[in-house]
Amino acid sequence: FQLSLKEGLTVYREQEFTMDQGSAAVKRIADVRVLRATQFREDAGPLAHPVQPDRYQAIDNFYTATVYNKGAEVIRMMATIIGRAAFRRGMDLYFARHDNQAVTIDDFLAAMAAASGIELSAFKLWYHQAGTPELSIAEQYDPATRRYVLTVAQHTPPTPG
Repeated sequence: FQLSLKEGLTVYREQEFTMDQGSAAVKRIADVRVLRATQFREDAGPLAHPVQPDRYQAIDNFYTATVYNKGAEVIRMMATIIGRAAFRRGMDLYFARHDNQAVTIDDFLAAMAAASGIELSAFKLWYHQAGTPELSIAEQYDPATRRYVLTVAQHTPPTPG
């Protein structure tokens, strides 16, 4: 199995369960505060690494905020993009295909893509690239045509790690 998938999915599921048991907004704010205080700092420092590092010196180095918390956020982005119903179908398909197996992120992405009909291979970059993306946002409104254009560009600066 891949630790980054196992732990990211576990943290995501725990967060969803806890939000369901209490105030979803309060839980989400708390989770984002943890992410910003720990994982963002890790991504900006000398120990920055991808959610799924291609190598490590010792397995103990693999139990990080990036693997756990950022891994959960990548799954949350996927769930947001494909929608709750498709994500649920994807989880059902993932477990039906891979219960009691050693699986990969590719297996997880394939189940989500099959359940949603959405190509998700771009998510591999989130697993293999360190750093916190920076967004540039530009907006333009034309009152004559009542047309609003929102342009979002993403750039991930090089990481010191």
